[in-house]
Parts: sequence; structure tokens; C-alpha cells
Amino acid sequence: MRAPLTTLRWLRAITDVLLPGSCPACGELQGIGPEAPLCAGCAPLIDVPHREFPAPEFVRVAWALGPYAGLHGALVRCGKSGGRTDVLELLGRRLAVVAHDMERPDVVMAVPGHWRRVARRGGDPTRILAAPVARALGVPLARGLRRVREASQVGRGRAQRNLHVRESYTCGDPGVTGDVLLIDDVLTTGATASACAQELLGSGVRSVSVLCVAYRSVARCDGANIQPTPSGMKGPADSGSTPSFGERCSSWAAPPV
Repeated sequence: MRAPLTTLRWLRAITDVLLPGSCPACGELQGIGPEAPLCAGCAPLIDVPHREFPAPEFVRVAWALGPYAGLHGALVRCGKSGGRTDVLELLGRRLAVVAHDMERPDVVMAVPGHWRRVARRGGDPTRILAAPVARALGVPLARGLRRVREASQVGRGRAQRNLHVRESYTCGDPGVTGDVLLIDDVLTTGATASACAQELLGSGVRSVSVLCVAYRSVARCDGANIQPTPSGMKGPADSGSTPSFGERCSSWAAPPV
């Protein structure tokens, strides 16, 4: 059984000072300071211009720090699979900065993990991401959702994800109302965000926005640096059809090289 998160944080802080580790993104010697555990070369890269991208069904707006390919995806994998709470806390602080550019919510929530998976990890990674956001905005961090199915979404296509998550989440706090900012680590097909938003809206929430660390689409799983259609230009949603989230993301033009 893993040690409590508070114990892990203290041990990590002590070892980082006495024995500086390697940067989780590139392997170089990590720095010491507010942007630790990143090295001096990777620390500035975490602040690439964040962006709004096509929102999944039932979601009002969706924002991300950056694409999954590269630094942001590497940090998510390190934080979750490597048990690096310091990396997750760093990402949470960056999410908090971005959240100030969004419309202020009434409550922040994290996309919850299944209790068995949370117990194995010694904590819920998405809740670690969400805590700095709630503190920075001065709003509650609510446990408004509960995951009732454990199977992973990794490796599933859009149709499989939609089918799998349809009954994976329930609303644990029906008293939550107003506007919700939902925090997640990675958004791929949008199935999880849609399922959570639908459940919350059905329980009386006014709106659901999503803020995640990294985004990627099934159609562009290489994590191409996708950008939304510039303001005033028509995107695929204006064509008269209703494309999927992945199709909308994949049709967005990549920035000039």
C-alpha cells in the first residue's frame, strides 16, 4: 500500500534538495524553485499559449495547456504513471493561471478516478490537478461526480469510448448548482467530458466547462498542434452537418511552421 500523499510530498521535497533528480520531460538535471521539477530548458516551454478548442457535446467551452505530443503529454504520463505528485502540482498551478482567463465558475470539479485505481495510486491525480485551480479562483473543490466503472479508456476508439463511459459516472452531490469548471488530464475523443457534463446538467448544474492539461484527437493521435478556426471564420460545425469531436479537432488547421 502506498504512503499517504502528504508523506510522499515531504519525502520528495527533502530528496529534491539533497539529491536533485532528472527533468521528467528531457532527463536533464532538474531545477530548484517554483518551476521544479523541470530543468531550465523545459520550464519555459510549459507556458506555450493555451487555447480553446472544439468543445465536446454538453460542454460549454474547452481549454487546454497544449497538445499531448511533447512536453505536456510527457508530464501527464510522469505524474500519473510515475507517481510524481510534484509534477501534478506544477501542472495544477499552470491550469490555475489559465483558469483566470476563463469565465469564473461557481465550483471546480475533477473528473474522478475509480476508487480502486485511486487506492492503488495513493491519491487521485485529477484532484491534485484541480486543487490549485479551486484555490486560485476562490471557489469550492466539490466531489460532485463518482466513477462507478473502472476499465481504462486507453486504446479505445471514439465509438467504444462513448459506449463505455455512458454509464461510468454518477452525480455524487445533487446539491451542486451553477457553473462548473471540470478539470481533467487529457482529452482525446471528448467522451468522458461529455458523459460527466451530461450527468451534471441532468442533476441541475447550469453549465459545464472543461480545462485539461493536454488534448489530442483520435483522428490526429500524433498530437499535432491543432488550432481552432480564427474568429469570424467558419469551421466544420457551420457546414450543416454535426461532425464528431475528433473530426472537428482534426479539421482545425495546424499553425504555420
